[in-house]
Amino acid sequence: MALNKNLPLKFFQKREKDESGTEGSGSGVMPKWIKTDNVKEKSIYFRQVLSLVEPLIDEKVRQNNYIPTVMRLKINEDALAKRFRKEIASIFNVDKKMNLISVLDSELLLKIDNSLDLRKMITNLSKADQRILSDSIIMGIDAIENMEVYSPLIDVDFNSNSKIKVKLFDYGDNELNRILINSFENFCVNNSFQAKSTFYSADLNIYSITKVTEDTVTRLKEFDGIQFVRLQSKLDS
Repeated sequence: MALNKNLPLKFFQKREKDESGTEGSGSGVMPKWIKTDNVKEKSIYFRQVLSLVEPLIDEKVRQNNYIPTVMRLKINEDALAKRFRKEIASIFNVDKKMNLISVLDSELLLKIDNSLDLRKMITNLSKADQRILSDSIIMGIDAIENMEVYSPLIDVDFNSNSKIKVKLFDYGDNELNRILINSFENFCVNNSFQAKSTFYSADLNIYSITKVTEDTVTRLKEFDGIQFVRLQSKLDS
C-alpha cells in the first residue's frame, strides 16, 4: 500500500543472546532475548506506525469499505512460542476479539477492524510509559521487531497462460469473511475478471482467475483483503 511510504522506517534487529536473564516486575527472570531498555522506544515507534494507519481506516469508512486493515508484525524468532504470542495478543486482542489472524514463518498478521480498536491497541502499547512495567507488556512489545501495513504476496509469470490463485484473508470471523467475499466478487464483476471460487481446499476464500494480464494483477493489488496471488498449478485445478 502507498501508506507504507509515509511510515517511519525502523527495524529492530534480533539481538545476540547473553548468559543472563533480565529482571521483570512480576515473575522474576525474563527470557534471555528480552532487552527492557528497548521496550519504551519500540512502544513509541509502534504507536507512530499505528497512528499513521488511522487515516487509512477512516478513509475506507468514508468509502463504505469495512474490510479490516491487516498489519504484518515481524517477530523475534525466539518469541514465536505460544507463550510469547499470548503476550503479543494481550496488546492487540481488544474487546474480546481475536485480532492475530495468522502465523507466517516469523511473522504474525494483525487485523484492525476500525479506528476504535486501533486506538485501544495504541493505549495498550502506551503502558510502556509507566514507571513499572508488567512482564506481559515487556515480552509482548519486545517480541516484535517491526510492523507495517500488509501488501499481498505476488508470484505470477506473465509468460504463461495459466490461471492464477487468489487467496483472501481468513479473519477468523464469519461475518467479516462474508463481507470480504462479497466485496471481492463484486470487485471481480466490476473489473470483468473471470473469477470463480474453488473447492479443492477447505478454505472458501480462494479464487481462480483466468485470462490474466499485468493490468489484472495491478488491479488486484489495489483490492484490500488479498493475502497472496500465485500461479495455479495443475494440482490445484
